[in-house]
Amino acid sequence: MIIFIREIPETASQKELGDFISGGLNRMRLLPFSRRRKVEKCDILRIKDLDTDRVEYHGLAYLDDERAAKALIKQLNGAALNGKKVDVRSYYKRSVDRDRRRPGRQMTNLAILNRRQGDRRRGNILVETLHGSRPALLPDANSLTF
Repeated sequence: MIIFIREIPETASQKELGDFISGGLNRMRLLPFSRRRKVEKCDILRIKDLDTDRVEYHGLAYLDDERAAKALIKQLNGAALNGKKVDVRSYYKRSVDRDRRRPGRQMTNLAILNRRQGDRRRGNILVETLHGSRPALLPDANSLTF
């Protein structure tokens, strides 16, 4: 399972992010004979909005156990990383096939349709992976979930 750590400090390194996640795993109460959970890898994403020149840093942590990841999200949400409180949540990959707002799909509730006109996805962003071991999983700006 992939955990999304939102708005991490600019100074955070991949090792500090990994230690933050691993520390949360170590603090979790485990059953005596349960297997050791581990962080498979961590990535830091640098997201630059090309329209406003605003830069954000987010973290992705890949865990091997989904149940432990869900418990870890509850434990770490609101915790401080390098002195800054972070928002920790599940990472969801967006798919164009599941988008209810796509053209051609009939919507009967006009209130929902009107509310969804102002799409919250940013269109003109640059996503790059810093301190990661492989390229970002995000091929375009429409696949980010915040």
